[in-house]
Amino acid sequence: MGLHSSSRRLAASAAVAIVAVALAACSGASATSATPSAAPALTGAAAGQVMFQQSCESCHGVGGVGSKFTKDNNTIEVPSIVFKDLSDTYGDKYDTLVLDGIVKGLDETGQPLNRMMPRWTIFSDAQLGDIVTYLKTLK
Repeated sequence: MGLHSSSRRLAASAAVAIVAVALAACSGASATSATPSAAPALTGAAAGQVMFQQSCESCHGVGGVGSKFTKDNNTIEVPSIVFKDLSDTYGDKYDTLVLDGIVKGLDETGQPLNRMMPRWTIFSDAQLGDIVTYLKTLK
């Protein structure tokens, strides 16, 4: 093998190293790390915000300010669920009454909410707590 072959091998090795470093940088791993580190799990208001955005925002609007839409020729007015609005009504029973609305579909008097409101029974107690924590940040 001549000088030309050695130069090509060296160039190929350098290219592979550069690609490996670039891929590691894009994945968040260091060049010396074999396994990228896992992102920390969200908890509290941050987790609640993600669940709200995925499950509630389409009706209650960005930031929980409420919305109005038409379905099957019926106008549906979805109420604001901003903390200030609900806390004025719910008082010191805020957490319990919000959970009754989310899981059981009941208003503050124990009456059923609009049938369009899903009964969110898929969330764990911890997830429900995160959603309530997030709702308390909505001003």
